[in-house]
Amino acid sequence: MAKLYDTEKIRNIGFFGHRGSGKTSLAEALLYDTGVTTRLGSVEAKTSLFDYLEEEKSKGFSITSMPGWVEWKGTKINFLDTPGDLNFLGDSRNMLGVIDLAVFVISANDGVEVGTEILWEAADRKSIPRVILVNKCDCERSHASDMLAELKGTFRDAPVVALQLPIGKATQFEGVVDLMSMRSFKFSSDGSGAFEEGDVPSDMESEVAEAREALMYKIAESDEDLEMKLLEEGELNQEDMNAGLGAAIKGGKLYPILFGSATANIGMKALLDLCVDFGPNPLERAPVRAFNEKDEEVLVECSKDGEFAGIFFKTILSRVGKFGIFRVFRGFVDSSIDVSNTTQDSHGRLGSLLQFQGKDSIPMERAVTGDLVGVAKLKSSHAGDSISSSKDKLRFDLIQRPAPLIAYALKCDDEDKTVQALQRLAEEDLSLVLGRDSNSHELLLKGQGQGHIDVIVDRLEHEFGQKVELSLPTVAYKETIRSSVKNVEGKLKKQSGGRGQYGVCFIDMKPAEEGAGFVFEDAIVGGTIPKQYIPAVEKGIQEASTRGVLAGFPTIDFHVRLFDGKTHNVDSSEQAFKMAGSFAFKNAVAKCKPVLLEPYVRLEVTVPSEFQGEISGDLNRRRGRIEETTYRGKNVTISAKVPKGEVLTYANQLISMTEGRGVFSVEFSHYDQVPPLQQKQILEQVNAGKEE
Repeated sequence: MAKLYDTEKIRNIGFFGHRGSGKTSLAEALLYDTGVTTRLGSVEAKTSLFDYLEEEKSKGFSITSMPGWVEWKGTKINFLDTPGDLNFLGDSRNMLGVIDLAVFVISANDGVEVGTEILWEAADRKSIPRVILVNKCDCERSHASDMLAELKGTFRDAPVVALQLPIGKATQFEGVVDLMSMRSFKFSSDGSGAFEEGDVPSDMESEVAEAREALMYKIAESDEDLEMKLLEEGELNQEDMNAGLGAAIKGGKLYPILFGSATANIGMKALLDLCVDFGPNPLERAPVRAFNEKDEEVLVECSKDGEFAGIFFKTILSRVGKFGIFRVFRGFVDSSIDVSNTTQDSHGRLGSLLQFQGKDSIPMERAVTGDLVGVAKLKSSHAGDSISSSKDKLRFDLIQRPAPLIAYALKCDDEDKTVQALQRLAEEDLSLVLGRDSNSHELLLKGQGQGHIDVIVDRLEHEFGQKVELSLPTVAYKETIRSSVKNVEGKLKKQSGGRGQYGVCFIDMKPAEEGAGFVFEDAIVGGTIPKQYIPAVEKGIQEASTRGVLAGFPTIDFHVRLFDGKTHNVDSSEQAFKMAGSFAFKNAVAKCKPVLLEPYVRLEVTVPSEFQGEISGDLNRRRGRIEETTYRGKNVTISAKVPKGEVLTYANQLISMTEGRGVFSVEFSHYDQVPPLQQKQILEQVNAGKEE
């Protein structure tokens, strides 16, 4: 049974950063340093407790967030090891909502990369306190000593400051100087984490003194009383420094920088010390936004008092069942308490509580405010669902389903089984979206990139035995008109023995305002078309407009004025006038200069600045219109509006252009007319497909 901790003795942290920065290795080092494991787990050796999926082992990086915990100085530190690959950042962004301190892991080899910047901006939006760990300081190409300048240049509006300085460079890296205690710590090379404490190296005294002063001033800037004391006395004592550092970190007024190597187990205990001594406990978290039963926005204090309230933030699928992991924001919970899923409006008991350590778990007796806890036999609850025992039925909105960036049409042997399998995977992976196109009726699989889709297809086969074929989805083109026409006849006259079919209508047609769709005007006077048949004419036009005259795409933004018609006392009917309306539409559109419209998307691409020219040129070749270019650190973000048909495979091509170092977001923008040359090509492709 898991040990119980008071809320004040709990810390919730998450590891964030670009792929390959060493987050999972950091998690393994913490387990080893606290005695949870007896040897360092390794991503390369496939012995990690956290990267346990077959796809993670084969690819060598995390594809989903996994929880773990350690005890240090009598304090429980819950942590989340999150993905850094650009295909899986949606999961990482969601984890920011349930932790209290974000540890940004940055490789001293590679510096601040795109994935790190994206997650940093997400942490900014959520006002999450942060710590920076410069990892891999012992690697041959590392430039740990230059990282402070790079971090200040990249996060120039953020209060980043060194809490340590590295001793030695690259393969000669052997430890750190702690600027709070002004002591050096040189580590053993055997990976044990053992170290020797000593004085500041003589050749670093000037550098250390300067860095210590910078830290002191940064701490003082976060508190008016400390700032005044520093101005009056010229320095802060150790007690002031300690109190000021903790308050500054918790208030997001200072982001300390540590240096180390997770794989060599250098400097990891300093991170544990910082989390316990200076990191926020759950009660120090800012109030959390939620909605009550009346759908009113409320702020929920993270308090031990009050009835239980929490949110599921992660679903884990395994061979033995489905598990949900939730955070307690208020009160406590155990297996005897009845709870409501306020998102799904369901009720029941949670059942056995579990404490997860990667893929492994142990039972828990109860969960208190701030704890991260799992539950087995999960049926109706999913990631993002709120749970509560209170009458106000709180709903938190911390977990979001990211907008998809790429889509494929699926072909499968057994669609029902494939859909069921994908729905299960989508419970675990909120970045996965399954849908059906309303126009083409294709089954669509949508995700965050080619790598994401490839992993899902592999899991479909390995875990569910379902094979699928992928193809590019049909682009949802539309049609419209560019000129007007008057007095167009639509006529149905059919006589084949017995009662016939007769209906005649006359219409004017003209373009409508953009976004108007289909506008119908009834201008019949004198009863030339009886009132009961006028809706039939409108319906005939509306149905015919879903199959345009150019290529069968829906026609939009047109105005029809029905002003005359003819009827027959015996042979007229609603069906006859419906057909007459359809014929009138087709005859009129053909005379109104019909054109093809294509969807445009707003594409935002973030890449290292060295690729700016190639990306801009490529967007121009795709008929894109670049609207804005912004710079941050060594990366650049380019915003453009591009035809959707030109970026169906953009995820793959961006990888090729940027060596996998670029990321993009996409959202629908508008419809615009297809240029004549492209329209001709599209119509030829559509007609060829019809012939086949």
